[in-house]
Amino acid sequence: MSPCILLIDDDQISNHLTQATLKGSGINHIQVVNNGKEGLDYIQSALRWNKPLPTHILLDIKMPVMDGFEFLKQYRSLGFENSGIKVILFTSSINPKGFDFLKEFGFNEIVIKPLTQDKINSLLTQSLAQN
Repeated sequence: MSPCILLIDDDQISNHLTQATLKGSGINHIQVVNNGKEGLDYIQSALRWNKPLPTHILLDIKMPVMDGFEFLKQYRSLGFENSGIKVILFTSSINPKGFDFLKEFGFNEIVIKPLTQDKINSLLTQSLAQN
């Protein structure tokens, strides 16, 4: 199955660079939203209209309207954590210490911005190994 990415991030410059990197890797199914509420709305709309769900969510934490933690709380309450979608924390923090506790929130992986070809290859390889 071809990867379908839902990018949830309010940083427009980062989003532009991430989309370009994903497209450079041959990933063309990319949906970008600016906060967690828009991300939940996108998933619910896809379910309602019988459209494909994303295979991966790249999720920023600090966003207006609904941050990444609130997104995950709502995501779980709606039962999406069993959907097979890989949720990846996508952060600009360069200090990986303390990230282990974040996996308790439902992140499958943590990726430090910016996204690179090597990081994409690693994520996709891990996803295929888990399926």
